[in-house]
Amino acid sequence: MPALKTTSGLTATSEKSLIGGLMSIHYLTDGETQNLEKVSMVLGKCVIGLLVRKKIVNTDNILSQIVAEMEKASDNDEFQLYRDTLEFVGTLSK
Repeated sequence: MPALKTTSGLTATSEKSLIGGLMSIHYLTDGETQNLEKVSMVLGKCVIGLLVRKKIVNTDNILSQIVAEMEKASDNDEFQLYRDTLEFVGTLSK
């Protein structure tokens, strides 16, 4: 049976190990690594946006910034990338 994928493109097991404090990317597939790199780029862009606007960088502001950027997405792929990032950050912040 294939591994269950989360919407962030990571298998549930991989996401759990990242979230569980291991933060090891050694067990990710190439596809999962690529998805994680894309999520990292979006997250970085959102943090930079907060810094430029002189906002406090905290989870709530990061989530708000991701949503603001998601609303400006020009196509479905870009929207889905922001959605994946929102899920990833939201899961990590629990």
